[in-house]
Amino acid sequence: MNKDKLLCYAGQMVAASPEGAMTDLKLNRLIEENQIGGVLLFRRSCPDSDSVRALVEAMQRRAKIPLLVMIDQEGGRVMRLMEDMFALPPARELSKQTLEQVENDTRLLGKRLIELGINCNLAPVLDVDSNLQNPVIGDRSFGDNVDTVFEYAKAYRKGLNTSGVIACGKHFPGHGDTDQDSHLTLPVVRHSEERLYNLEIEPFKRAVDDGFEMIMVAHVLYESLDLDEPATLSQKISTGILREKLGFKGVTIADDLEMKAIAERYPVKELVYKLINAGMDILPVCHSYELAFYVHRSIVTLVEDGSIELDRIKDSYDRIMQMKRLFKLSQDTLI
Repeated sequence: MNKDKLLCYAGQMVAASPEGAMTDLKLNRLIEENQIGGVLLFRRSCPDSDSVRALVEAMQRRAKIPLLVMIDQEGGRVMRLMEDMFALPPARELSKQTLEQVENDTRLLGKRLIELGINCNLAPVLDVDSNLQNPVIGDRSFGDNVDTVFEYAKAYRKGLNTSGVIACGKHFPGHGDTDQDSHLTLPVVRHSEERLYNLEIEPFKRAVDDGFEMIMVAHVLYESLDLDEPATLSQKISTGILREKLGFKGVTIADDLEMKAIAERYPVKELVYKLINAGMDILPVCHSYELAFYVHRSIVTLVEDGSIELDRIKDSYDRIMQMKRLFKLSQDTLI
């Protein structure tokens, strides 16, 4: 086994988040030595656009393989860049515009993100707003029916893609009918399989058919699909449904590994094993550098001790690299 290749394959599966608006020693190590594949920007790293541009340039200079630079810039209450030029209304308000207007709005947003070096927006939301008590989704959804949600998500994605920004549909297989927040606990959806396929999963099915390149999977337990594991840890859901039944061939990203829905239930190495075994490609750590190091080390150890096949890690690496090539994240010939 080539150790250098293993370290690189494992690194591309990990995403970390800068603690502030400048690089630091630990972040530099994650990028240079651990070869992490991506970074996630939060408000703590986004005081203004000039600072973000400088931060991204500094991180990319240290990367052997260009970084996937991700941000949650949905619109409404989920925005990291707070300057007016990056602002969009929430999805519910966007759905009152024409599809052409939404595509134009996100094309302009994408152009401005690319100018800062941000190449991936973790949006749009494909969840159907079917539960008025939902503390997480609400106006982040385009509507309460499949057609509206998909058509507006499609226009949103098209605008981003036209500007060279990767879009990420979320939160598979549907977070719209939960009444708990997965940041705090493990939400449970008890609908029948038939209902889930007809309402929650259908926008994702259409998104896969439309060519969405990236999908985020939810830390939610769907009892009729898998009684034991939330979707991110469920091979039945993330591989059996998303990849095999729906035919998704793009990149999967788990929701944040530090969310209490999963973080308090498993030791880190076991959690990493379950995520990879389920079919996750990118494992994002949104706060702790130490956890990001540990996740990388866990992937390497799981391969070295035979718990996970190297080919499984290479599958994720190949999907990530294919997406990076497709979007020409850099002129660098390394990819």
